[in-house]
Amino acid sequence: MVALGLVLAGAAATPAFSQRLQLEAEPVSENSVAPPSPRETMDAYSVVRGWVDAGEAPGAAPEGGLPRSGGASVVLMRGGRVVGRGQAMSAPGDAPGRAVWAAAREAITEAMRHAPSAADIDRPVVTISIELAGAPVPLSDAELISPAMTLAPGLDGVAVRRGQTLRAAFPGTILRRNTDAGRAIGAIAAEMTGDVEDALAPAQTLVGKGMTLYRFRVSHVAEPGPGAAAVFVHRGGRVVDVGELTTRGLAVFAEGLAGHLEARRWPGVERFGLLGMFDPIAGRHEAMVEAPTAQAVAALALARVARTPGVDPAVGVRARRAARGVLADLAVVEDAERLAPLDPGSGEQVSPPPPTAWDGAASAAACVVALGELGAQAVAVDPELSALRDRTLRRLDRAFTSDDGFADDVGDGARGLVAYGVVRAHTVFTHGDGALARAAVGAAYRDTPSNMLVGQMPWLGWADIELSHAQGRAVAASDLLRGMRATVWEHQLTHADVGADDQDLIGGIVFTRGRTPLPTWHSARPLALIATMLGQARLTPGWARGGEAPGEMLRLLDSVRFLRQLAAGEASGHRYARPGRAMWGVRQAPWDQRMGTDACSLTLLTVCETLRSMDELGRRTATGP
Repeated sequence: MVALGLVLAGAAATPAFSQRLQLEAEPVSENSVAPPSPRETMDAYSVVRGWVDAGEAPGAAPEGGLPRSGGASVVLMRGGRVVGRGQAMSAPGDAPGRAVWAAAREAITEAMRHAPSAADIDRPVVTISIELAGAPVPLSDAELISPAMTLAPGLDGVAVRRGQTLRAAFPGTILRRNTDAGRAIGAIAAEMTGDVEDALAPAQTLVGKGMTLYRFRVSHVAEPGPGAAAVFVHRGGRVVDVGELTTRGLAVFAEGLAGHLEARRWPGVERFGLLGMFDPIAGRHEAMVEAPTAQAVAALALARVARTPGVDPAVGVRARRAARGVLADLAVVEDAERLAPLDPGSGEQVSPPPPTAWDGAASAAACVVALGELGAQAVAVDPELSALRDRTLRRLDRAFTSDDGFADDVGDGARGLVAYGVVRAHTVFTHGDGALARAAVGAAYRDTPSNMLVGQMPWLGWADIELSHAQGRAVAASDLLRGMRATVWEHQLTHADVGADDQDLIGGIVFTRGRTPLPTWHSARPLALIATMLGQARLTPGWARGGEAPGEMLRLLDSVRFLRQLAAGEASGHRYARPGRAMWGVRQAPWDQRMGTDACSLTLLTVCETLRSMDELGRRTATGP
């Protein structure tokens, strides 16, 4: 047998110095709910790494050298593809380490059947992910009502016992499949019974059929990439420290986000603009063409990078060029975009063609806002941008009028964006007048209940601030905006709100205080405006070391930390098919790996506004700007 070491040579087993400090702990007992200690987990990884390099595991579990665990999962990847996986749960009386051995042997055996392809010539290394479980604990009555809501996403594994058979889904597998604990339990049950209806049956129904349901925690070690040392991961990645968000750290964040958005451009000769939702687990985009509104917001974010202090000027030039390209692509409707599926019998279209950027009020407004970021003159000298400007301005004229207010086809959630489009049409392109712009902003405030105001952000707040500056007056709804910010901070997760397991959620915004906080990328929507407010003296009095500003800056940085947590980093590359392509992509949530364009764009806007406001605070003194 050719040793896998020639093909799968991996990382050294020695952990980083900072991790060595974690490795002192007592071994767990057979019935311990706690997973094996970090030291035991790293020892197990070292043994498995040796087996992988040798190309086989022993024919029987070795005596000594492997920790006792409730179960083990081993996943082997090459070139972003899973080539081997194995898992085993421990039975009473099993020798310590048997589960680790069984899982590793299964994974290595499968990997040996996956010979490297031609595409693997330049990336032959197999990387390892290993999870060691504590003893499974039966779900409580409360947990049985809704495992998806009561178990910690990405941290709790689940298992199902039927008779003498026990099968499990480990947290890493649940994350990789973008599923949740409830659906994972259903999938296991259906596999065990052969009844597909069990996949959708409530947990309590499965218990009624004689099954016992469990949860368990794991200690998880993974190699971030070929040749990289193994690291402990939490919910599949690492916990970001707010101390990393220095001015330079924020600039690097902005540069990374901009690069990710630029890489979402359609790779062919067609003028499709940006690709849609990216699934990093599969390494592919779920949609060929992104929606026009999302494309325009991405262009806005890229254009704003170019005038953000601290960002590498070369990055700014590329980002502005990409912004121009995305908007120019929106001005062009390819023949392929006009086509829609045809009924083979009648030859008629079975669905309408995708909308253009000027078909909808929201997309037209977003285009006007993004074009305004490039500047009136840059748009005027570019035929494609000029054509897009004219078409979207005409569409915007129908979206809001002084007499009738917002048109019926302007959804409640789009009023802030449409108002911002009307404002920018006036302030940048001298289209319409100040009275119309004030009316649009006022109508958006008036038509939105105060408890729903955060849903109009950042667009409505930016519209108010920009129009106020253009007219040389105070922000019209400053009290409302300050109140909105206070409400957001009331729903910000702090150290006091989360336990040790959920440190990665600190800074996220959740408008519920349920047992399981579920912050997502939508935190970026109000944060983008709050970041702007930090640099507005009338909205945030003070300077870098006094007044309201320092406290507001600390709260904002905590939330930007959460957004940075959502952005893919090197530590999370072990689960992605194309780690380089996924880098800096903003996930929907810590347990949902999909990366939407809006999530990346709004996060980039938040980071840019944070840098701009911090720069403004740095110039402000105790006596004023």
